[in-house]
Amino acid sequence: MILTWKKCLGVSASPAAWAISTQLGQILPYTDCVKQNSSSFIAAAACLAIALTGVAVSWVGQNSAADRTATLVGRLGVGIGLATTFALVLQGTATLLVNACQR
Repeated sequence: MILTWKKCLGVSASPAAWAISTQLGQILPYTDCVKQNSSSFIAAAACLAIALTGVAVSWVGQNSAADRTATLVGRLGVGIGLATTFALVLQGTATLLVNACQR
């Protein structure tokens, strides 16, 4: 069984990006309210890009002709990455819909 970083990136990068986005979503609304900018949305978009990169790399990694365990980890990375990507889309949408001073 050979697990490469390509298969494990969706399992690790996407949840890490979601965790970072969640923490920044607690901190940045204060800055958004004072300075009237959209740094929360920019942070959510950057984390979304990281999560989608993890999904894409896991997708490419799971399509190789490897053993069943490595393929399972690659497919699991794609599934977890897509789930956290959906959560990041919802977080990014919420930063656009809710006024920063009301958060």
